[in-house]
Amino acid sequence: CRMMRSVCARADAARRRSWTSAVAAAVALIGLMSLTGPPVAKLRRFSLPAGMSVLLPADFQVMPDDAIATKYPAPRKPLAAYTSPSGQVDFVVSQKSTPFKASDLPMLLRFFKASILNAFDNNVQFSQERTVTINGTEFIALEFVSNAGAGGADSKAPTAAPAPPRPAARRGTARRYTYLLYTIQAPKTEKELPQLLTLTFACPVVLADTWKPVAQEVMASVKVK
Repeated sequence: CRMMRSVCARADAARRRSWTSAVAAAVALIGLMSLTGPPVAKLRRFSLPAGMSVLLPADFQVMPDDAIATKYPAPRKPLAAYTSPSGQVDFVVSQKSTPFKASDLPMLLRFFKASILNAFDNNVQFSQERTVTINGTEFIALEFVSNAGAGGADSKAPTAAPAPPRPAARRGTARRYTYLLYTIQAPKTEKELPQLLTLTFACPVVLADTWKPVAQEVMASVKVK
């Protein structure tokens, strides 16, 4: 009897250890997902206005108008805005007229960078700042982490160098990872002005380890007719 009780006790102890380990593993997994988010869905090509297309995670959704108005308040609605199922990762395309041409992009790079620094009160760490050709189109590429500045995203930006859209709810101390592409489309008629296109991929910096490689793949897939 004593032997049976001893065997049963050891079995119960082993079950408790197994259960404790399973709970610890589940807690660790939940904690990891809270930092990195759920797995990224497979990319698929989305068609965009202005003759553009891009690869985005297949589960990205069109951002509702009320969410755009809340997260990206601006006089002009973006050409396109998509967000992840969690609403934490955004891809936004905006457009505005400009007197500059595509050949001016190398010259405009320093002005665009200065605009971002000004908009975020110099709380910016750049990891990329260059002109780059993607699928035959020249872009200015700016990749950075920023702390939201005290001023509005557009209040200090010169007309030639618009600052990136910035979620209003996350101004203050929030840190954001942002990948920006700028390009200029030639006018279709003599009466029209060239169009400055701004593509923004952004997420909280706590998710950047997961989403930065995705952002780079997304931006490398951009096609402009």
